[in-house]
Amino acid sequence: MSRRTQQKLDALARKAPDLLAAVQRGETSAHAAAIEAGAEGRNEKRPADTSTVGAFWFAVVMARQCSFSIATTGGNASAA
Repeated sequence: MSRRTQQKLDALARKAPDLLAAVQRGETSAHAAAIEAGAEGRNEKRPADTSTVGAFWFAVVMARQCSFSIATTGGNASAA
């Protein structure tokens, strides 16, 4: 048995014991049961926290603007 199949079976044991029993009886595959339980595929990944991503890009833009301001004014930001 592959490592990934064992991980799917472990996840089924935690999230959907009834589907694990169906796999053990040979009624379905571990992969199909994992998909049905929602433990497989893109649904398993956490969505990005958009507020954190937005804050990061805001900081990047502000840092670039400050660097540009310092470079064009010779370090005297009030002259800009």
